[in-house]
Amino acid sequence: MDIKMPEMDGVTATRKALEINQSIKIIALSMYVNPQYMMDMILAGAKGYILKDFETNELTIAVETVMDGRNYYSAKALEKFKQQDLASIANQYSYPDI
Repeated sequence: MDIKMPEMDGVTATRKALEINQSIKIIALSMYVNPQYMMDMILAGAKGYILKDFETNELTIAVETVMDGRNYYSAKALEKFKQQDLASIANQYSYPDI
């Protein structure tokens, strides 16, 4: 799922797709190394996040990982995410009681 699309952004499209079918697995595909976009997609229900400049086999690895029931995040995206002040991102969200 691309994040920036003309009709609807990827976060909204991910939420809507999962409302229709909760069993689908969505991987965000983005050119943005932005922790906020990554957090938004994760909270929307995406099971993975890879960058458009991925290595040749990374897409295959991401799809296989997600189809196996695990999450997959691009190493570049994760590095940027770790550098960000996670508290400042997390405080923007409310989390339901589990």
